[in-house]
Amino acid sequence: MTKQDTINTFVIESILIIPIVDIITKLKHDEFRDCDINWLNLKIETFTDIALKTLHKTFPLFSIETSIMNHYTKTKYLHYFNTLLDYFKTYR
Repeated sequence: MTKQDTINTFVIESILIIPIVDIITKLKHDEFRDCDINWLNLKIETFTDIALKTLHKTFPLFSIETSIMNHYTKTKYLHYFNTLLDYFKTYR
């Protein structure tokens, strides 16, 4: 592993993977409320935009259209964030 590979791995871990793992953990422990939905949508949008840029793709992004943090909403967020986490782990 070269010095640049080490730096890239560190950046991916600290900027992408660790924050996503933190969000997933908090979702699993019901630490988000209704007022956090806009923030979660912003995070999905940001991480998805980064993933699309690594694939050299562009298309309209989406957000979860709800204002209530319930089991269904939490499950959708977990699915999206776990998908992003799996994708970014391939770049380590």
